[in-house]
Amino acid sequence: MQIKTSYHYILAGIMMLLWGDLHAQKDEYFREKVVRNDNLTYRDNIQTVLLYKAGFELSPPIIQLGTADKLILSFDDLDAEHKSFKYTLIHCDAYWNVSTLQQMEYLDGFFEDRIDDYKYSFNTTVPFVNYVLVFPTEYLRLKKSGNYIIKVYLGPDRDENVVLTRRFMVSDPKVNITGNIGNTVDLHLRYTHQQVNFKLTPANYQLTETHRDLHVFIQQNGRWDNMMQNIQPRLISGGVYDFSQMPGLAFEGGNEFRYFDMKTLQYNTDRMKSLQYTTEGYQVVLQTDMPRAYSNFRSEEDINGRRLISVNHAQDSYTEGDYAWVHFLLPYREPLDNGNLYVFGALSDWQFRPENLMRYNYELKAYEAKMFLKQGYYNYIYAFLENNKNTGDITLIEGSFWETENEYTILVYHRRQGDVYDQLVGVGFLNSTD
Repeated sequence: MQIKTSYHYILAGIMMLLWGDLHAQKDEYFREKVVRNDNLTYRDNIQTVLLYKAGFELSPPIIQLGTADKLILSFDDLDAEHKSFKYTLIHCDAYWNVSTLQQMEYLDGFFEDRIDDYKYSFNTTVPFVNYVLVFPTEYLRLKKSGNYIIKVYLGPDRDENVVLTRRFMVSDPKVNITGNIGNTVDLHLRYTHQQVNFKLTPANYQLTETHRDLHVFIQQNGRWDNMMQNIQPRLISGGVYDFSQMPGLAFEGGNEFRYFDMKTLQYNTDRMKSLQYTTEGYQVVLQTDMPRAYSNFRSEEDINGRRLISVNHAQDSYTEGDYAWVHFLLPYREPLDNGNLYVFGALSDWQFRPENLMRYNYELKAYEAKMFLKQGYYNYIYAFLENNKNTGDITLIEGSFWETENEYTILVYHRRQGDVYDQLVGVGFLNSTD
């Protein structure tokens, strides 16, 4: 019996490695050939892509039309030589398909521009060039609200040599959003889920053909994979669109995010097990993580899966922040044969990619991964992605508790009669602890 079990594990291990290689090849094909309207990086030399509203690095990339709001895009090029990157903006519908608008209809000024703000890394073991773009600019301005993609590329052809794409949103507030996070309608989910209740009240604006032209989305902690889409109101009364106490509007509460502090590489910090410098660079081994699905809930402060690029005592963390290989270890009794585990959060751009894929170590009886990350403070969780699924499951490893602090973003899109694009007419923010 022992021989049969060992043979089974060895065979499973070989199949997992083969699948991993095929998965990596498949992902590399998409990275090289297909440009998608998603938060993706298409070149391995491009690292630490950040996009946020100016003023607060942890803010979502949402600005208001017709105001002085700015977005900041930052990224590192590990080729460590200056390049002439260009960018353009693409308008999308509520579902992130390219809209039928021509660029002249949603852009004022140029349709593309260069990224001229760059600095070389300073006093780092890994050399790079850091690029920063603050936009919209006086030469490239936005005229419409809605969903947008910023596409950064090299060369004269904006459809070739694309290096990254990122999503951002432009709102034109015409709808007031009020709500709260409460107990679920379904009593069976009361201790594991969180109910999103809210109401929309148009402000001197008419929402016509709501079943066809109104599109409401709910996002949890910046995740895209579990976003609720195309939600219709339970009741419309007196001009108020009521989305309260709807059975389908319950999210798994999940658990508080795990974290590690890598703002210094001079000594071990909180949750570092070891720190050393090798021929491959800095190696940061984190404390061994344990599954929490069957543990009691423990309230801890977190930043809801985000990352903050920061270096202790640095004048400019973006250029003085070094890179390190960060090692994760999660004991688990046996490999999962119907999907894969990932290190998940803003450190993976909320994506399931080979870079954050965990592999099973049969000797340690644990999943392990290593990620190449810039200095800073990081949140993360472990997500299970079942084969042929697009939505990650964090409950398998992390558990799910109604007490967990989570942030929710409500996005309201509307297409007026006669228009050919979706306006973003409302953005609301709710927190489960309020």
